[in-house]
Amino acid sequence: MKVAFFTTTMFSRSNGPANFAVGLYNLARRNKTDIEFFSEDSKNKLGVTQVSTKTSSLFHFMGMIIKSVEYYKVAKKKEFDLNVWNFSIVGWYSIFKNKGNIKNVVFVNDQLSLDCKFNLSYSYLRYKIFRFFESFTCKRANSIITNSEVLKRKIIDNYNVNEHKVNVLYKGIDIPKINVVKKDWSIKKNEIIKISFVKTNYIEGGLEMLCSALSKLNLLNFEIIIIGPLKIDKNFKDYNNIKINCLGRLDKGELYNKIINTDMYCVPCLNEAFGQANIEALALQIPTLILPTEIQANLHKNDYCWIPKESNSLSLSDEISEIISSTALIRKTKAMLGREIVKEKYSIETTSTEFTKILQNTYNEKL
Repeated sequence: MKVAFFTTTMFSRSNGPANFAVGLYNLARRNKTDIEFFSEDSKNKLGVTQVSTKTSSLFHFMGMIIKSVEYYKVAKKKEFDLNVWNFSIVGWYSIFKNKGNIKNVVFVNDQLSLDCKFNLSYSYLRYKIFRFFESFTCKRANSIITNSEVLKRKIIDNYNVNEHKVNVLYKGIDIPKINVVKKDWSIKKNEIIKISFVKTNYIEGGLEMLCSALSKLNLLNFEIIIIGPLKIDKNFKDYNNIKINCLGRLDKGELYNKIINTDMYCVPCLNEAFGQANIEALALQIPTLILPTEIQANLHKNDYCWIPKESNSLSLSDEISEIISSTALIRKTKAMLGREIVKEKYSIETTSTEFTKILQNTYNEKL
């Protein structure tokens, strides 16, 4: 079974799809599996074919639609049994041109296109167009992979696809690559309390909610270590008890070291799908706050992380206060359990085994 894996992001980004692609690539290299990688973000890595996206890069969000043609030009040069598309809409043109000799597997990584509702905004137009192409690829693909039962149900209901071809796969992380963990869980209330926040799109990531929550704890002083965006709006610096420290993009080693040297991790994203960054934070043994959104509430328990009662700034503020007032032993116990849960359920090895089963089942099905 010859497999081609196509991904737009890989080595230069730190989002869930990119992390999964890199983890799969590292595992494939270690195990010498028969899978070839194609990406515009190859960084000249051995075993990754560079895809030129010169044309699509001239456009804005429509570039994601146009680059499907650029990926098709590369994909058609070799014969594979399965084409796997890490972003479903990038595969639309190859799937459209497919004469039935190649099977296609597509990933739906979030609910942003599925949940888009009419409003007079650029964002609505973007996701409405994406939804059309995502629906097309889901209907024409042989298999669909998503990262939660909630998303699976939405795909079935909104895109009218057969339930049997939608698979849930929790994207694991490459735990051996995480060679540092937090070892000091003490928090000194009379000093600045540091919170790590990792999200390039800090608006979507809920930075405003986090700032609002911290501002309610006005007897304490906080520093938010923001990793991802190159800069943020100056309005976020108008809080008396909050210092904003924007570090931009960091490589994985720097990222992990910055996180473990903070007191807690929090990205209160209301639209979080699987939330692989949360999984990485848990693996680093740092006290991690996760909002009880529709998807996250079905993935995590407060045995090993801190989950507010509601997805708003007041509840988040209460939960942050709970972390601070807890003993170091409680923080340590929950954080260490979080790492064990990740090792058990979310390692790239576990994910790869399930991923291979999905591919094998797709391959074995009659065209």
